[in-house]
Amino acid sequence: PVTDIQVHENDLVVSTQGRSFWIMDDVTPLHALADEVADADDVMLLQPEPGIRAFWGGGLALGAGNRGQNPPEGAILHYLLPEDVEGPVTLTITDARGDTARSFSSEQAGGPDLGAFAALAEMFGIGGGGTLLPTTRGLHRVTWDLRYPTPTLPQGTVIFGTLGAPPAVPGDYTVTLEAGGVTRTRTLTVVPDPRSGATRADYVAQADFLEEVGGMIEELADGTASLRSVREQAQGIAALAEEAGLSPEDAERVRAAADSMAGTLEGIEEDILQTDNRSFYDPLRNPGKLAAELAYVYNNAAGGFGGVINDRPTDQAVERKDELRQEVNGVDQRLQRVFDEDLAAFNELIRSLGLEPVVVKQDRRLVS
Repeated sequence: PVTDIQVHENDLVVSTQGRSFWIMDDVTPLHALADEVADADDVMLLQPEPGIRAFWGGGLALGAGNRGQNPPEGAILHYLLPEDVEGPVTLTITDARGDTARSFSSEQAGGPDLGAFAALAEMFGIGGGGTLLPTTRGLHRVTWDLRYPTPTLPQGTVIFGTLGAPPAVPGDYTVTLEAGGVTRTRTLTVVPDPRSGATRADYVAQADFLEEVGGMIEELADGTASLRSVREQAQGIAALAEEAGLSPEDAERVRAAADSMAGTLEGIEEDILQTDNRSFYDPLRNPGKLAAELAYVYNNAAGGFGGVINDRPTDQAVERKDELRQEVNGVDQRLQRVFDEDLAAFNELIRSLGLEPVVVKQDRRLVS
C-alpha cells in the first residue's frame, strides 16, 4: 500500500507500507506534457532541471540483489520527436566560452579507449562506449554526466586505472538540439554539490589546471603519433630500397640513415611512455614515464574511477605540473630537432636517389 506521496524538488517520492520508498527522478517532462507538449507537432527540447555536480558513489556493479538504483549523475535532458526523423539527431552542450563541453549524436558513439584496463573497467561498471541518440517518435532522455571529454593518452600508454574526465564548472551552459532540420536551444544550469565548500574560484582553478595538464597529455599523444609515423615511413623505404632500383651501396646508405634516425626516435618514445608495459598490472613493476606522470597529476586534480574532486589543485600539484611542463617542452624540442635535422638530411638523401620523401604527420607544433 502507498501511504504518502510528495513532490520534492521535482522528484516524485512515494512511501509504502513496507520499509521502503520509491523516487521517480525528474518529473518535469510531465509538467511539460501538461503545459506545452499535448498539442505539439514539432521537435521539442524540454527545459532541463539544474544539474548537480555531485558523485553519488555506492559500490560496484557486481551481481544482483535487493538494491535501489541511484539517479543518474549529472543533468537529465529530454527531447520530443513528433515522428521518426530522417538523418542525424545531435545534442550539443556548450559553455560560456562557446567551447563544446559534450556532444551526442544518433550516428556515432565514441568513448575513451580503456586499453589494457578494459577488463577491469567492465568489472567496475565503467563503460567505454558513447550514447547513441534515438531518432524515433516519442520522448527521449539522455544524461550528460557534467564532464568534458577525457584527454587522449599516447597510444600504448598503460596506467593503473583510467584518466578521469574534467568536471564542468558550475554556471550556465547552452544545450542545442538539431533534428529533422529543426534547431532548439535551452539553458542548463550546473550547480555545485551543496555538501562542498568550494568557491567558484576553486572550480575555475581546477578547470584551468586540468585544461593545461590535459593539453600536455595531448601534446605527447600528437608527438608520439608523429615520431612513429616518421620512423615507420623511413624504415619502410629502407626495407624496399633495393627493390626500388637502388644500388647495394645506396641502399645501405638509406638503411644506415633510417636506422640512425629510428634509434633517436625510439629513445624519445621511451622517455614519453613505458614501452615495456602491456597489461594494467605492469605499472606495478615498470615505472611510468612522462605520460604516466602527467596522468597521475591529472587524476589527482580531476578524480579517478568516475569520482569528482570539488576543490582547486594543491600547491604541490601545481609545482609538479610546472616541472612536467619543462619536461614536455624538452621532448617537443628534441623531436623538432630530429625533424629539422635528421629527417631533413634523410629526405635530401632519398630525393637525390629519386625516391619520395618522408612526410611528417601534422599536429599543433611539429612541422617539417
